[in-house]
Amino acid sequence: MSTMNAAPPSLDVRPTVAIDFLFLDLSRCGRCRGTGANIETALAAIDDVLRATGARVEFRRIHVQSVEQARELRFVSSPTVRVNDRDIALEPLESECGVDVCGCGPGVSCRVWRYGGRDYTEAPVGLIVDAVLSELYAGATRPDSLAAAYELPDNLVRVFAAKDAVAPGGGCCA
Repeated sequence: MSTMNAAPPSLDVRPTVAIDFLFLDLSRCGRCRGTGANIETALAAIDDVLRATGARVEFRRIHVQSVEQARELRFVSSPTVRVNDRDIALEPLESECGVDVCGCGPGVSCRVWRYGGRDYTEAPVGLIVDAVLSELYAGATRPDSLAAAYELPDNLVRVFAAKDAVAPGGGCCA
């Protein structure tokens, strides 16, 4: 007759999914505001799954306010959503927002999201849900978006130059 040894108490091994929402302007940019709201909607939609699996979500809102911070975060476009350091947008697409829609200045473009064969100006709820669940169940199935070489995109150079021109340390996207 074999004796079963009790397993030693384990540390908290619940899976954690880190969601970073990086943005330039929540006050005027509809794309940033809409993406933030869609992240909340997506998390609410999968709340039962997260609870049933014991998964924890760490949701961080990060207001990118300087060239230095953009470089440190390897920021490519606003808004950006990363799940466990992977940008959920497979392609870095952008389109001009327009001065009346976003406070970042003329000629500046914001993120466009491609999902299900369509383009969206806000991260679609389905894309966010897919990214979170894929990360939860499949883990690192695609390359880490932060591992690639990084150079501050010209678009962000223009944003921060306009910001500094309006008011050093404040400005367009504050």
